Amino acid sequence: MLLGMLMMNACNNNPNISEASMLESNASPLPDTTLGNERIIIKTAEIRLNVNKVEESIQHFQTLVNQLDGHVYHYEIDHEKQFADEVQHTLDSNILITNIHPTGMMKVKIPFAQSDRFISEVLAMDGDIDHFLLDENDVTEDIHEKKNLMLLDANGSTVNTKNKNASNTSIPSKETLIKRTTDFAKLNYQTKHLWFDIHFNGLSYQTKQMTLAPQSISTPFFIKAYKSLQDGWHGISFIVIALLKLWPLILMALIILFIVQIKGMKKGFSSIHTDVK
Repeated sequence: MLLGMLMMNACNNNPNISEASMLESNASPLPDTTLGNERIIIKTAEIRLNVNKVEESIQHFQTLVNQLDGHVYHYEIDHEKQFADEVQHTLDSNILITNIHPTGMMKVKIPFAQSDRFISEVLAMDGDIDHFLLDENDVTEDIHEKKNLMLLDANGSTVNTKNKNASNTSIPSKETLIKRTTDFAKLNYQTKHLWFDIHFNGLSYQTKQMTLAPQSISTPFFIKAYKSLQDGWHGISFIVIALLKLWPLILMALIILFIVQIKGMKKGFSSIHTDVK
């Protein structure tokens, strides 16, 4: 009883304490704005494998994907052909040799809970690994932002954030609502799976194919004669053009020859005149 009287007396002497306690009891708790320790990521991976047979490796991966409730949403197989050689086999047939390099690609998605298991299974498979890449993109803030925008749109309005003291609201257009909903759904869907690109390089091999040898066709005489005339005329025109390009040298040679002849004629005349005397 004495303790109770002392507590009442203390409250009466300190009214601020009693008012503060009443405000704390009546105030609503602050919202928890933290995102928690769990982060949201988009996991992607890529690998290039050297295998013996591309088709068998793709079937093996398909079985593994089905066991983990995954899905192959794209795959392709290609046999790149390159000419190697052509050898005569008989008088009328040849053997065509071609190099073939098989390649393949798969794009798969695996449930996120099975992603680590799938990666371990892939790395343990037969085949030489040329390249392996694993990437984790943290989209926690991005996906929460898109989710909040979508929830605001669901309430029918979005707050105008240009002026914090203003109470104006702007109703987003239908296209904006669809775009925000689609962006959130797409990003959220990507976080639910492991996205894995798998490339295969198979062993190259050769194929031999029998083909008919091309028959020799003789050219008619008048065509050969016509081509010979053309070739002869081209040869003559080439010589004429070459001489025209050398005309300064030819002119100088003619001048020198003329001077030499004149000097020779003068010597001849002088010798004749000496004999006459």
